[in-house]
Amino acid sequence: LNRLTVQNTGGAYTSLITLLTPPYNAMQEIISSVDVALGLQKGTQLTLTEFIAYFKKTMSEQQGVIANILGGFATPAFLEFYPNGASEYSGATKTNLPVLIGRINAAATAHATELGPSLTSTMQGFTSARGEIRSQQAQQKGSVESNRTARSQARVDLDTALVTVVHTIGSMFPGAA
Repeated sequence: LNRLTVQNTGGAYTSLITLLTPPYNAMQEIISSVDVALGLQKGTQLTLTEFIAYFKKTMSEQQGVIANILGGFATPAFLEFYPNGASEYSGATKTNLPVLIGRINAAATAHATELGPSLTSTMQGFTSARGEIRSQQAQQKGSVESNRTARSQARVDLDTALVTVVHTIGSMFPGAA
């Protein structure tokens, strides 16, 4: 586009510049919006990563507190929270997080009286916090997909305009390479 503009001294390329400018600008705008959406998506990913770190830290810090409240590390009530030990929580991943949170929620609900309102609320809060983060991620992924679909159409429009320009210029100078 810039080369056509520079070479357009006699106005020979004005119609081609006019044809090419809108799809070129549209493509630039869409690329920018995809970039912004990807940045936002990475931001929601960071939020999930931070949540997992918080979950791991909380489960590690509260292990002794829960054991003390429920009568020790070997009691059936404690084992509802930590059937495979604390290492299961310290190794939490995006994949196994729903299972771990489900277990914690069920155990906290079953032992709410012993745990007290504050600890019970913390344990049960993991479910809604993770759900909210996942919802934000899903919305952002949808936004990125939508932008990519628009980018595909903008790319077709730009390619069509570019092919038209190349063929038009080629027909203006047949045999010149």
